[in-house]
Amino acid sequence: MEGLVWSALFLLLCSFCDINVSAAKHKKLIVLLIDGFRWDYFDDPNLKVKLKGFPSVMKRGVKAQYMNPVFPSLSYPNINSFSTGLYPENHGFVDNLLWDKKSDTFFEMMLARNSSDPRWWQAAEPIWITAEKNGLRTALYWWSGCEVKIHGYQPQICERYRYEPPSEEGKRDVLERVDDIIEMFKPSVRLNYERLDLAMIYYSSVDWAGHWRGMDSPEFRNSVRYMDEVLDYMLKAIDKARLTNEVNIMVFSDHGMADVRNSTFISLEKYSADIKYHVNAGPISSLVPMDGKEDKLYKAIKADNITGLHVFLKKDIPESYHTKNAKRVGPIVLECDEAYFVKALADPTKRVGNTTFFNYFGEHGYQPSVSSDMRAIFLATGPDFRSGLTTKPIEIIDLYNVMCHILKIDPLPNNGTWDNVVPMLRTLADGPYYTLNTSISTHCFSCIIILISAFIAIFSFNYAFFM
Repeated sequence: MEGLVWSALFLLLCSFCDINVSAAKHKKLIVLLIDGFRWDYFDDPNLKVKLKGFPSVMKRGVKAQYMNPVFPSLSYPNINSFSTGLYPENHGFVDNLLWDKKSDTFFEMMLARNSSDPRWWQAAEPIWITAEKNGLRTALYWWSGCEVKIHGYQPQICERYRYEPPSEEGKRDVLERVDDIIEMFKPSVRLNYERLDLAMIYYSSVDWAGHWRGMDSPEFRNSVRYMDEVLDYMLKAIDKARLTNEVNIMVFSDHGMADVRNSTFISLEKYSADIKYHVNAGPISSLVPMDGKEDKLYKAIKADNITGLHVFLKKDIPESYHTKNAKRVGPIVLECDEAYFVKALADPTKRVGNTTFFNYFGEHGYQPSVSSDMRAIFLATGPDFRSGLTTKPIEIIDLYNVMCHILKIDPLPNNGTWDNVVPMLRTLADGPYYTLNTSISTHCFSCIIILISAFIAIFSFNYAFFM
């Protein structure tokens, strides 16, 4: 009889009580990478574009005063630092071009034939791979490396990297992908293969226009306007789909851009006989000497004390650069001050990579701690971010932990600083990357009182009966 009483009380408790003790469901995330968008473009009077999308994100969400890229301020080092939270020496991409000593081969960025070779990509695990391992579904659009199987995984959707000038057609492509993403974000999606949790979009045209036309050109203004229209459309589409409280948007750039039309070119031709390979050119490059010529080559360049040029042996690279310990750093590294370039060697058998920079209007790659033109942007809005807040400057490596926090996945060891991003987040957890949601309703509280009262009554009855 006593057991029946307890069973009835338990059922009564369950019927009235709403107890939820579980890991909070993650929100959706859209990441928009705008290549080459400098931190101060929003305030540039030469832009002559009335912005709507960018200001809306700032008003609804957060904006960092600026974001510091890692050195060198090039795309591959920074995109991979964003995706992993690691410094270049830890994820391996210390430049847009790499030399592998063991195989005597080269990684070349963009659409080079070997850029998708998995061996270049295994040193670190990007966020989309970690998300896939945790059962989330990811889609990457024009994002370099998305086609590569890393640690045995790939994103569910990958549209391969492209780099192109600004155009209405390119903008329409992005808008179409935004529509696709929002459809896959909707809770009405029932089939697992149609579901999506993380979408990452890369847009190249701001960088293209800055390099090839300059920041005062119509092409540059169009590239910024197109992205502003994309953001405005994205916000309205999310609101229309009633996903405002479900979708976070993170907008960032990998680096800024400096006007280099009056730059000084540094020639290496007098040293050519001792150079086996000249890897990349411009603000940052490396030299692979002929066998037995490393010391001679280094001392010769160093002795000439070339204005605007810093030369390092690999072992002497400053620790603060966070490139020294990477295995694919050349034996000799050349770093330029802003407005200086190292010119590519004339011998095509010795040069690897960029040979066209002398036509550039804008360039990047310079030391971010020295050149403010290298600074990047970060904006975000959504249920996990505060509103109308401008934060102090942050580092690009800090954003990895933010993505893990939003997606409720455990971050891998990284170089980011959690305290740098805490002020921008609306909800924090007992631990930095997950939320434990424990709620007990008022109905439940009443049921607990009933249960305690019943226990006391039954105990009193049993005590009186047996006495």
